[in-house]
Amino acid sequence: MGKSYILSINAGSSSIKVSAFLLNKPSSSSHPTSTGPTPLAECQISGITTPTPTLSYKHIKNHDTTNNNGNSNIKDNPLSPQDIKDHATALGEILNLLIHSPKSRVIERPEDIVYATHRVVHGGDYKRPKVIDGEVYGHIRELSELAPLHNASALSLIHALRTTYLPATTTTNIAGWWCWM
Repeated sequence: MGKSYILSINAGSSSIKVSAFLLNKPSSSSHPTSTGPTPLAECQISGITTPTPTLSYKHIKNHDTTNNNGNSNIKDNPLSPQDIKDHATALGEILNLLIHSPKSRVIERPEDIVYATHRVVHGGDYKRPKVIDGEVYGHIRELSELAPLHNASALSLIHALRTTYLPATTTTNIAGWWCWM
């Protein structure tokens, strides 16, 4: 079996941040604990819906990447607004960097992404992270009026992952709640 990866996704009102992690598995049955996930990369697209969205990418050193060819850090690189129309297309750009780009690739195959964790501003009565099934997705949608800019963005990314970018994989989407009262 190949490596397993986690995406941590934070959808803002006009930005998206994604961190990629290698999920470390126990080395033997006699030592069942893991060392925790290893950070691989951080990506951000800011200014979604503005005339000049920008991309920042940081490759995290001290790990064995799939195909990283040296310096792949990017800071405030302008992107075409025709290519970055919304949060979903911004996510596609970031996934392309993490999976397919020769200079920034840190994930071997899309099907190796086992978890996608999503920051959701308002989860109502949900107090702990939840696997996003139809019921949880509907619950987040019902609460969108309480955090319209953020919950709507998070929902669009959850939908894009499930239907466009990782539809044939076994990625589990998980929502975590951050609510300011």
